[in-house]
Amino acid sequence: DADDVIRVDTGVYSLATNIVLNTQDSGVTIRGPQQATHDAVLDRGNRNSIGHVFTLAGADNIRLDHLTITGGYYGVYGSSTADSNDVTVSNSHIHDNQQTGIHAEAGNDRFTVTGNVVEWHFGNGIALAGADSRVEGNEVWRVSGDGISVSGVRARVLDNVVYGSGNDGITVNAGNVGEADRGLVQGNRVFDNRYGITVSNDTTAVGNETWGNSADGLRAYYGGSRLEDNVSWGN
Repeated sequence: DADDVIRVDTGVYSLATNIVLNTQDSGVTIRGPQQATHDAVLDRGNRNSIGHVFTLAGADNIRLDHLTITGGYYGVYGSSTADSNDVTVSNSHIHDNQQTGIHAEAGNDRFTVTGNVVEWHFGNGIALAGADSRVEGNEVWRVSGDGISVSGVRARVLDNVVYGSGNDGITVNAGNVGEADRGLVQGNRVFDNRYGITVSNDTTAVGNETWGNSADGLRAYYGGSRLEDNVSWGN
């Protein structure tokens, strides 16, 4: 029910099926232990394309907090038909999923990813495509694709540390939306990727640091993209 908090105790939980969050689950928080060295590990143990730890299926206002999410194809998955809005993934460790740690397609709006460690994925670390996505204060590293990939109006990617990605550290595309709905990439530290930060279509990158990337540290493509007051060296 709305405002319910499901507390998950310390331990390793082997999941026989996906945890599916439907409309009737709207408003629920699923929270692991907050003490240091105490982990609630949710291990899907199935990296095939339909095996996910969490599947969003219409639930709004969900919060996943202080969990370890591993062993699926996606750690958290919202398809383009899920229509799960106002979802937050926070203070969690998302690692060793086959494709992407957190993957939410267009139609899952106001998705927030904050305070997590996301690592060791064969695809992207975090990939969001809904409106008003916010990715803030995460550490993302050692993924084969993009560390953070966000598209959609008013995207915000703020104060993350991203390194060791096989492609872009951060890539944001707001989508030719005009000044009022620009995307923003600000205050990030991005290093040791292939590319550092790529912005396109009415997205601004300001106040970031990029270094040690094997190709470009900063790239801006297509209409209305801006690079302002960034520091980039040794790329």
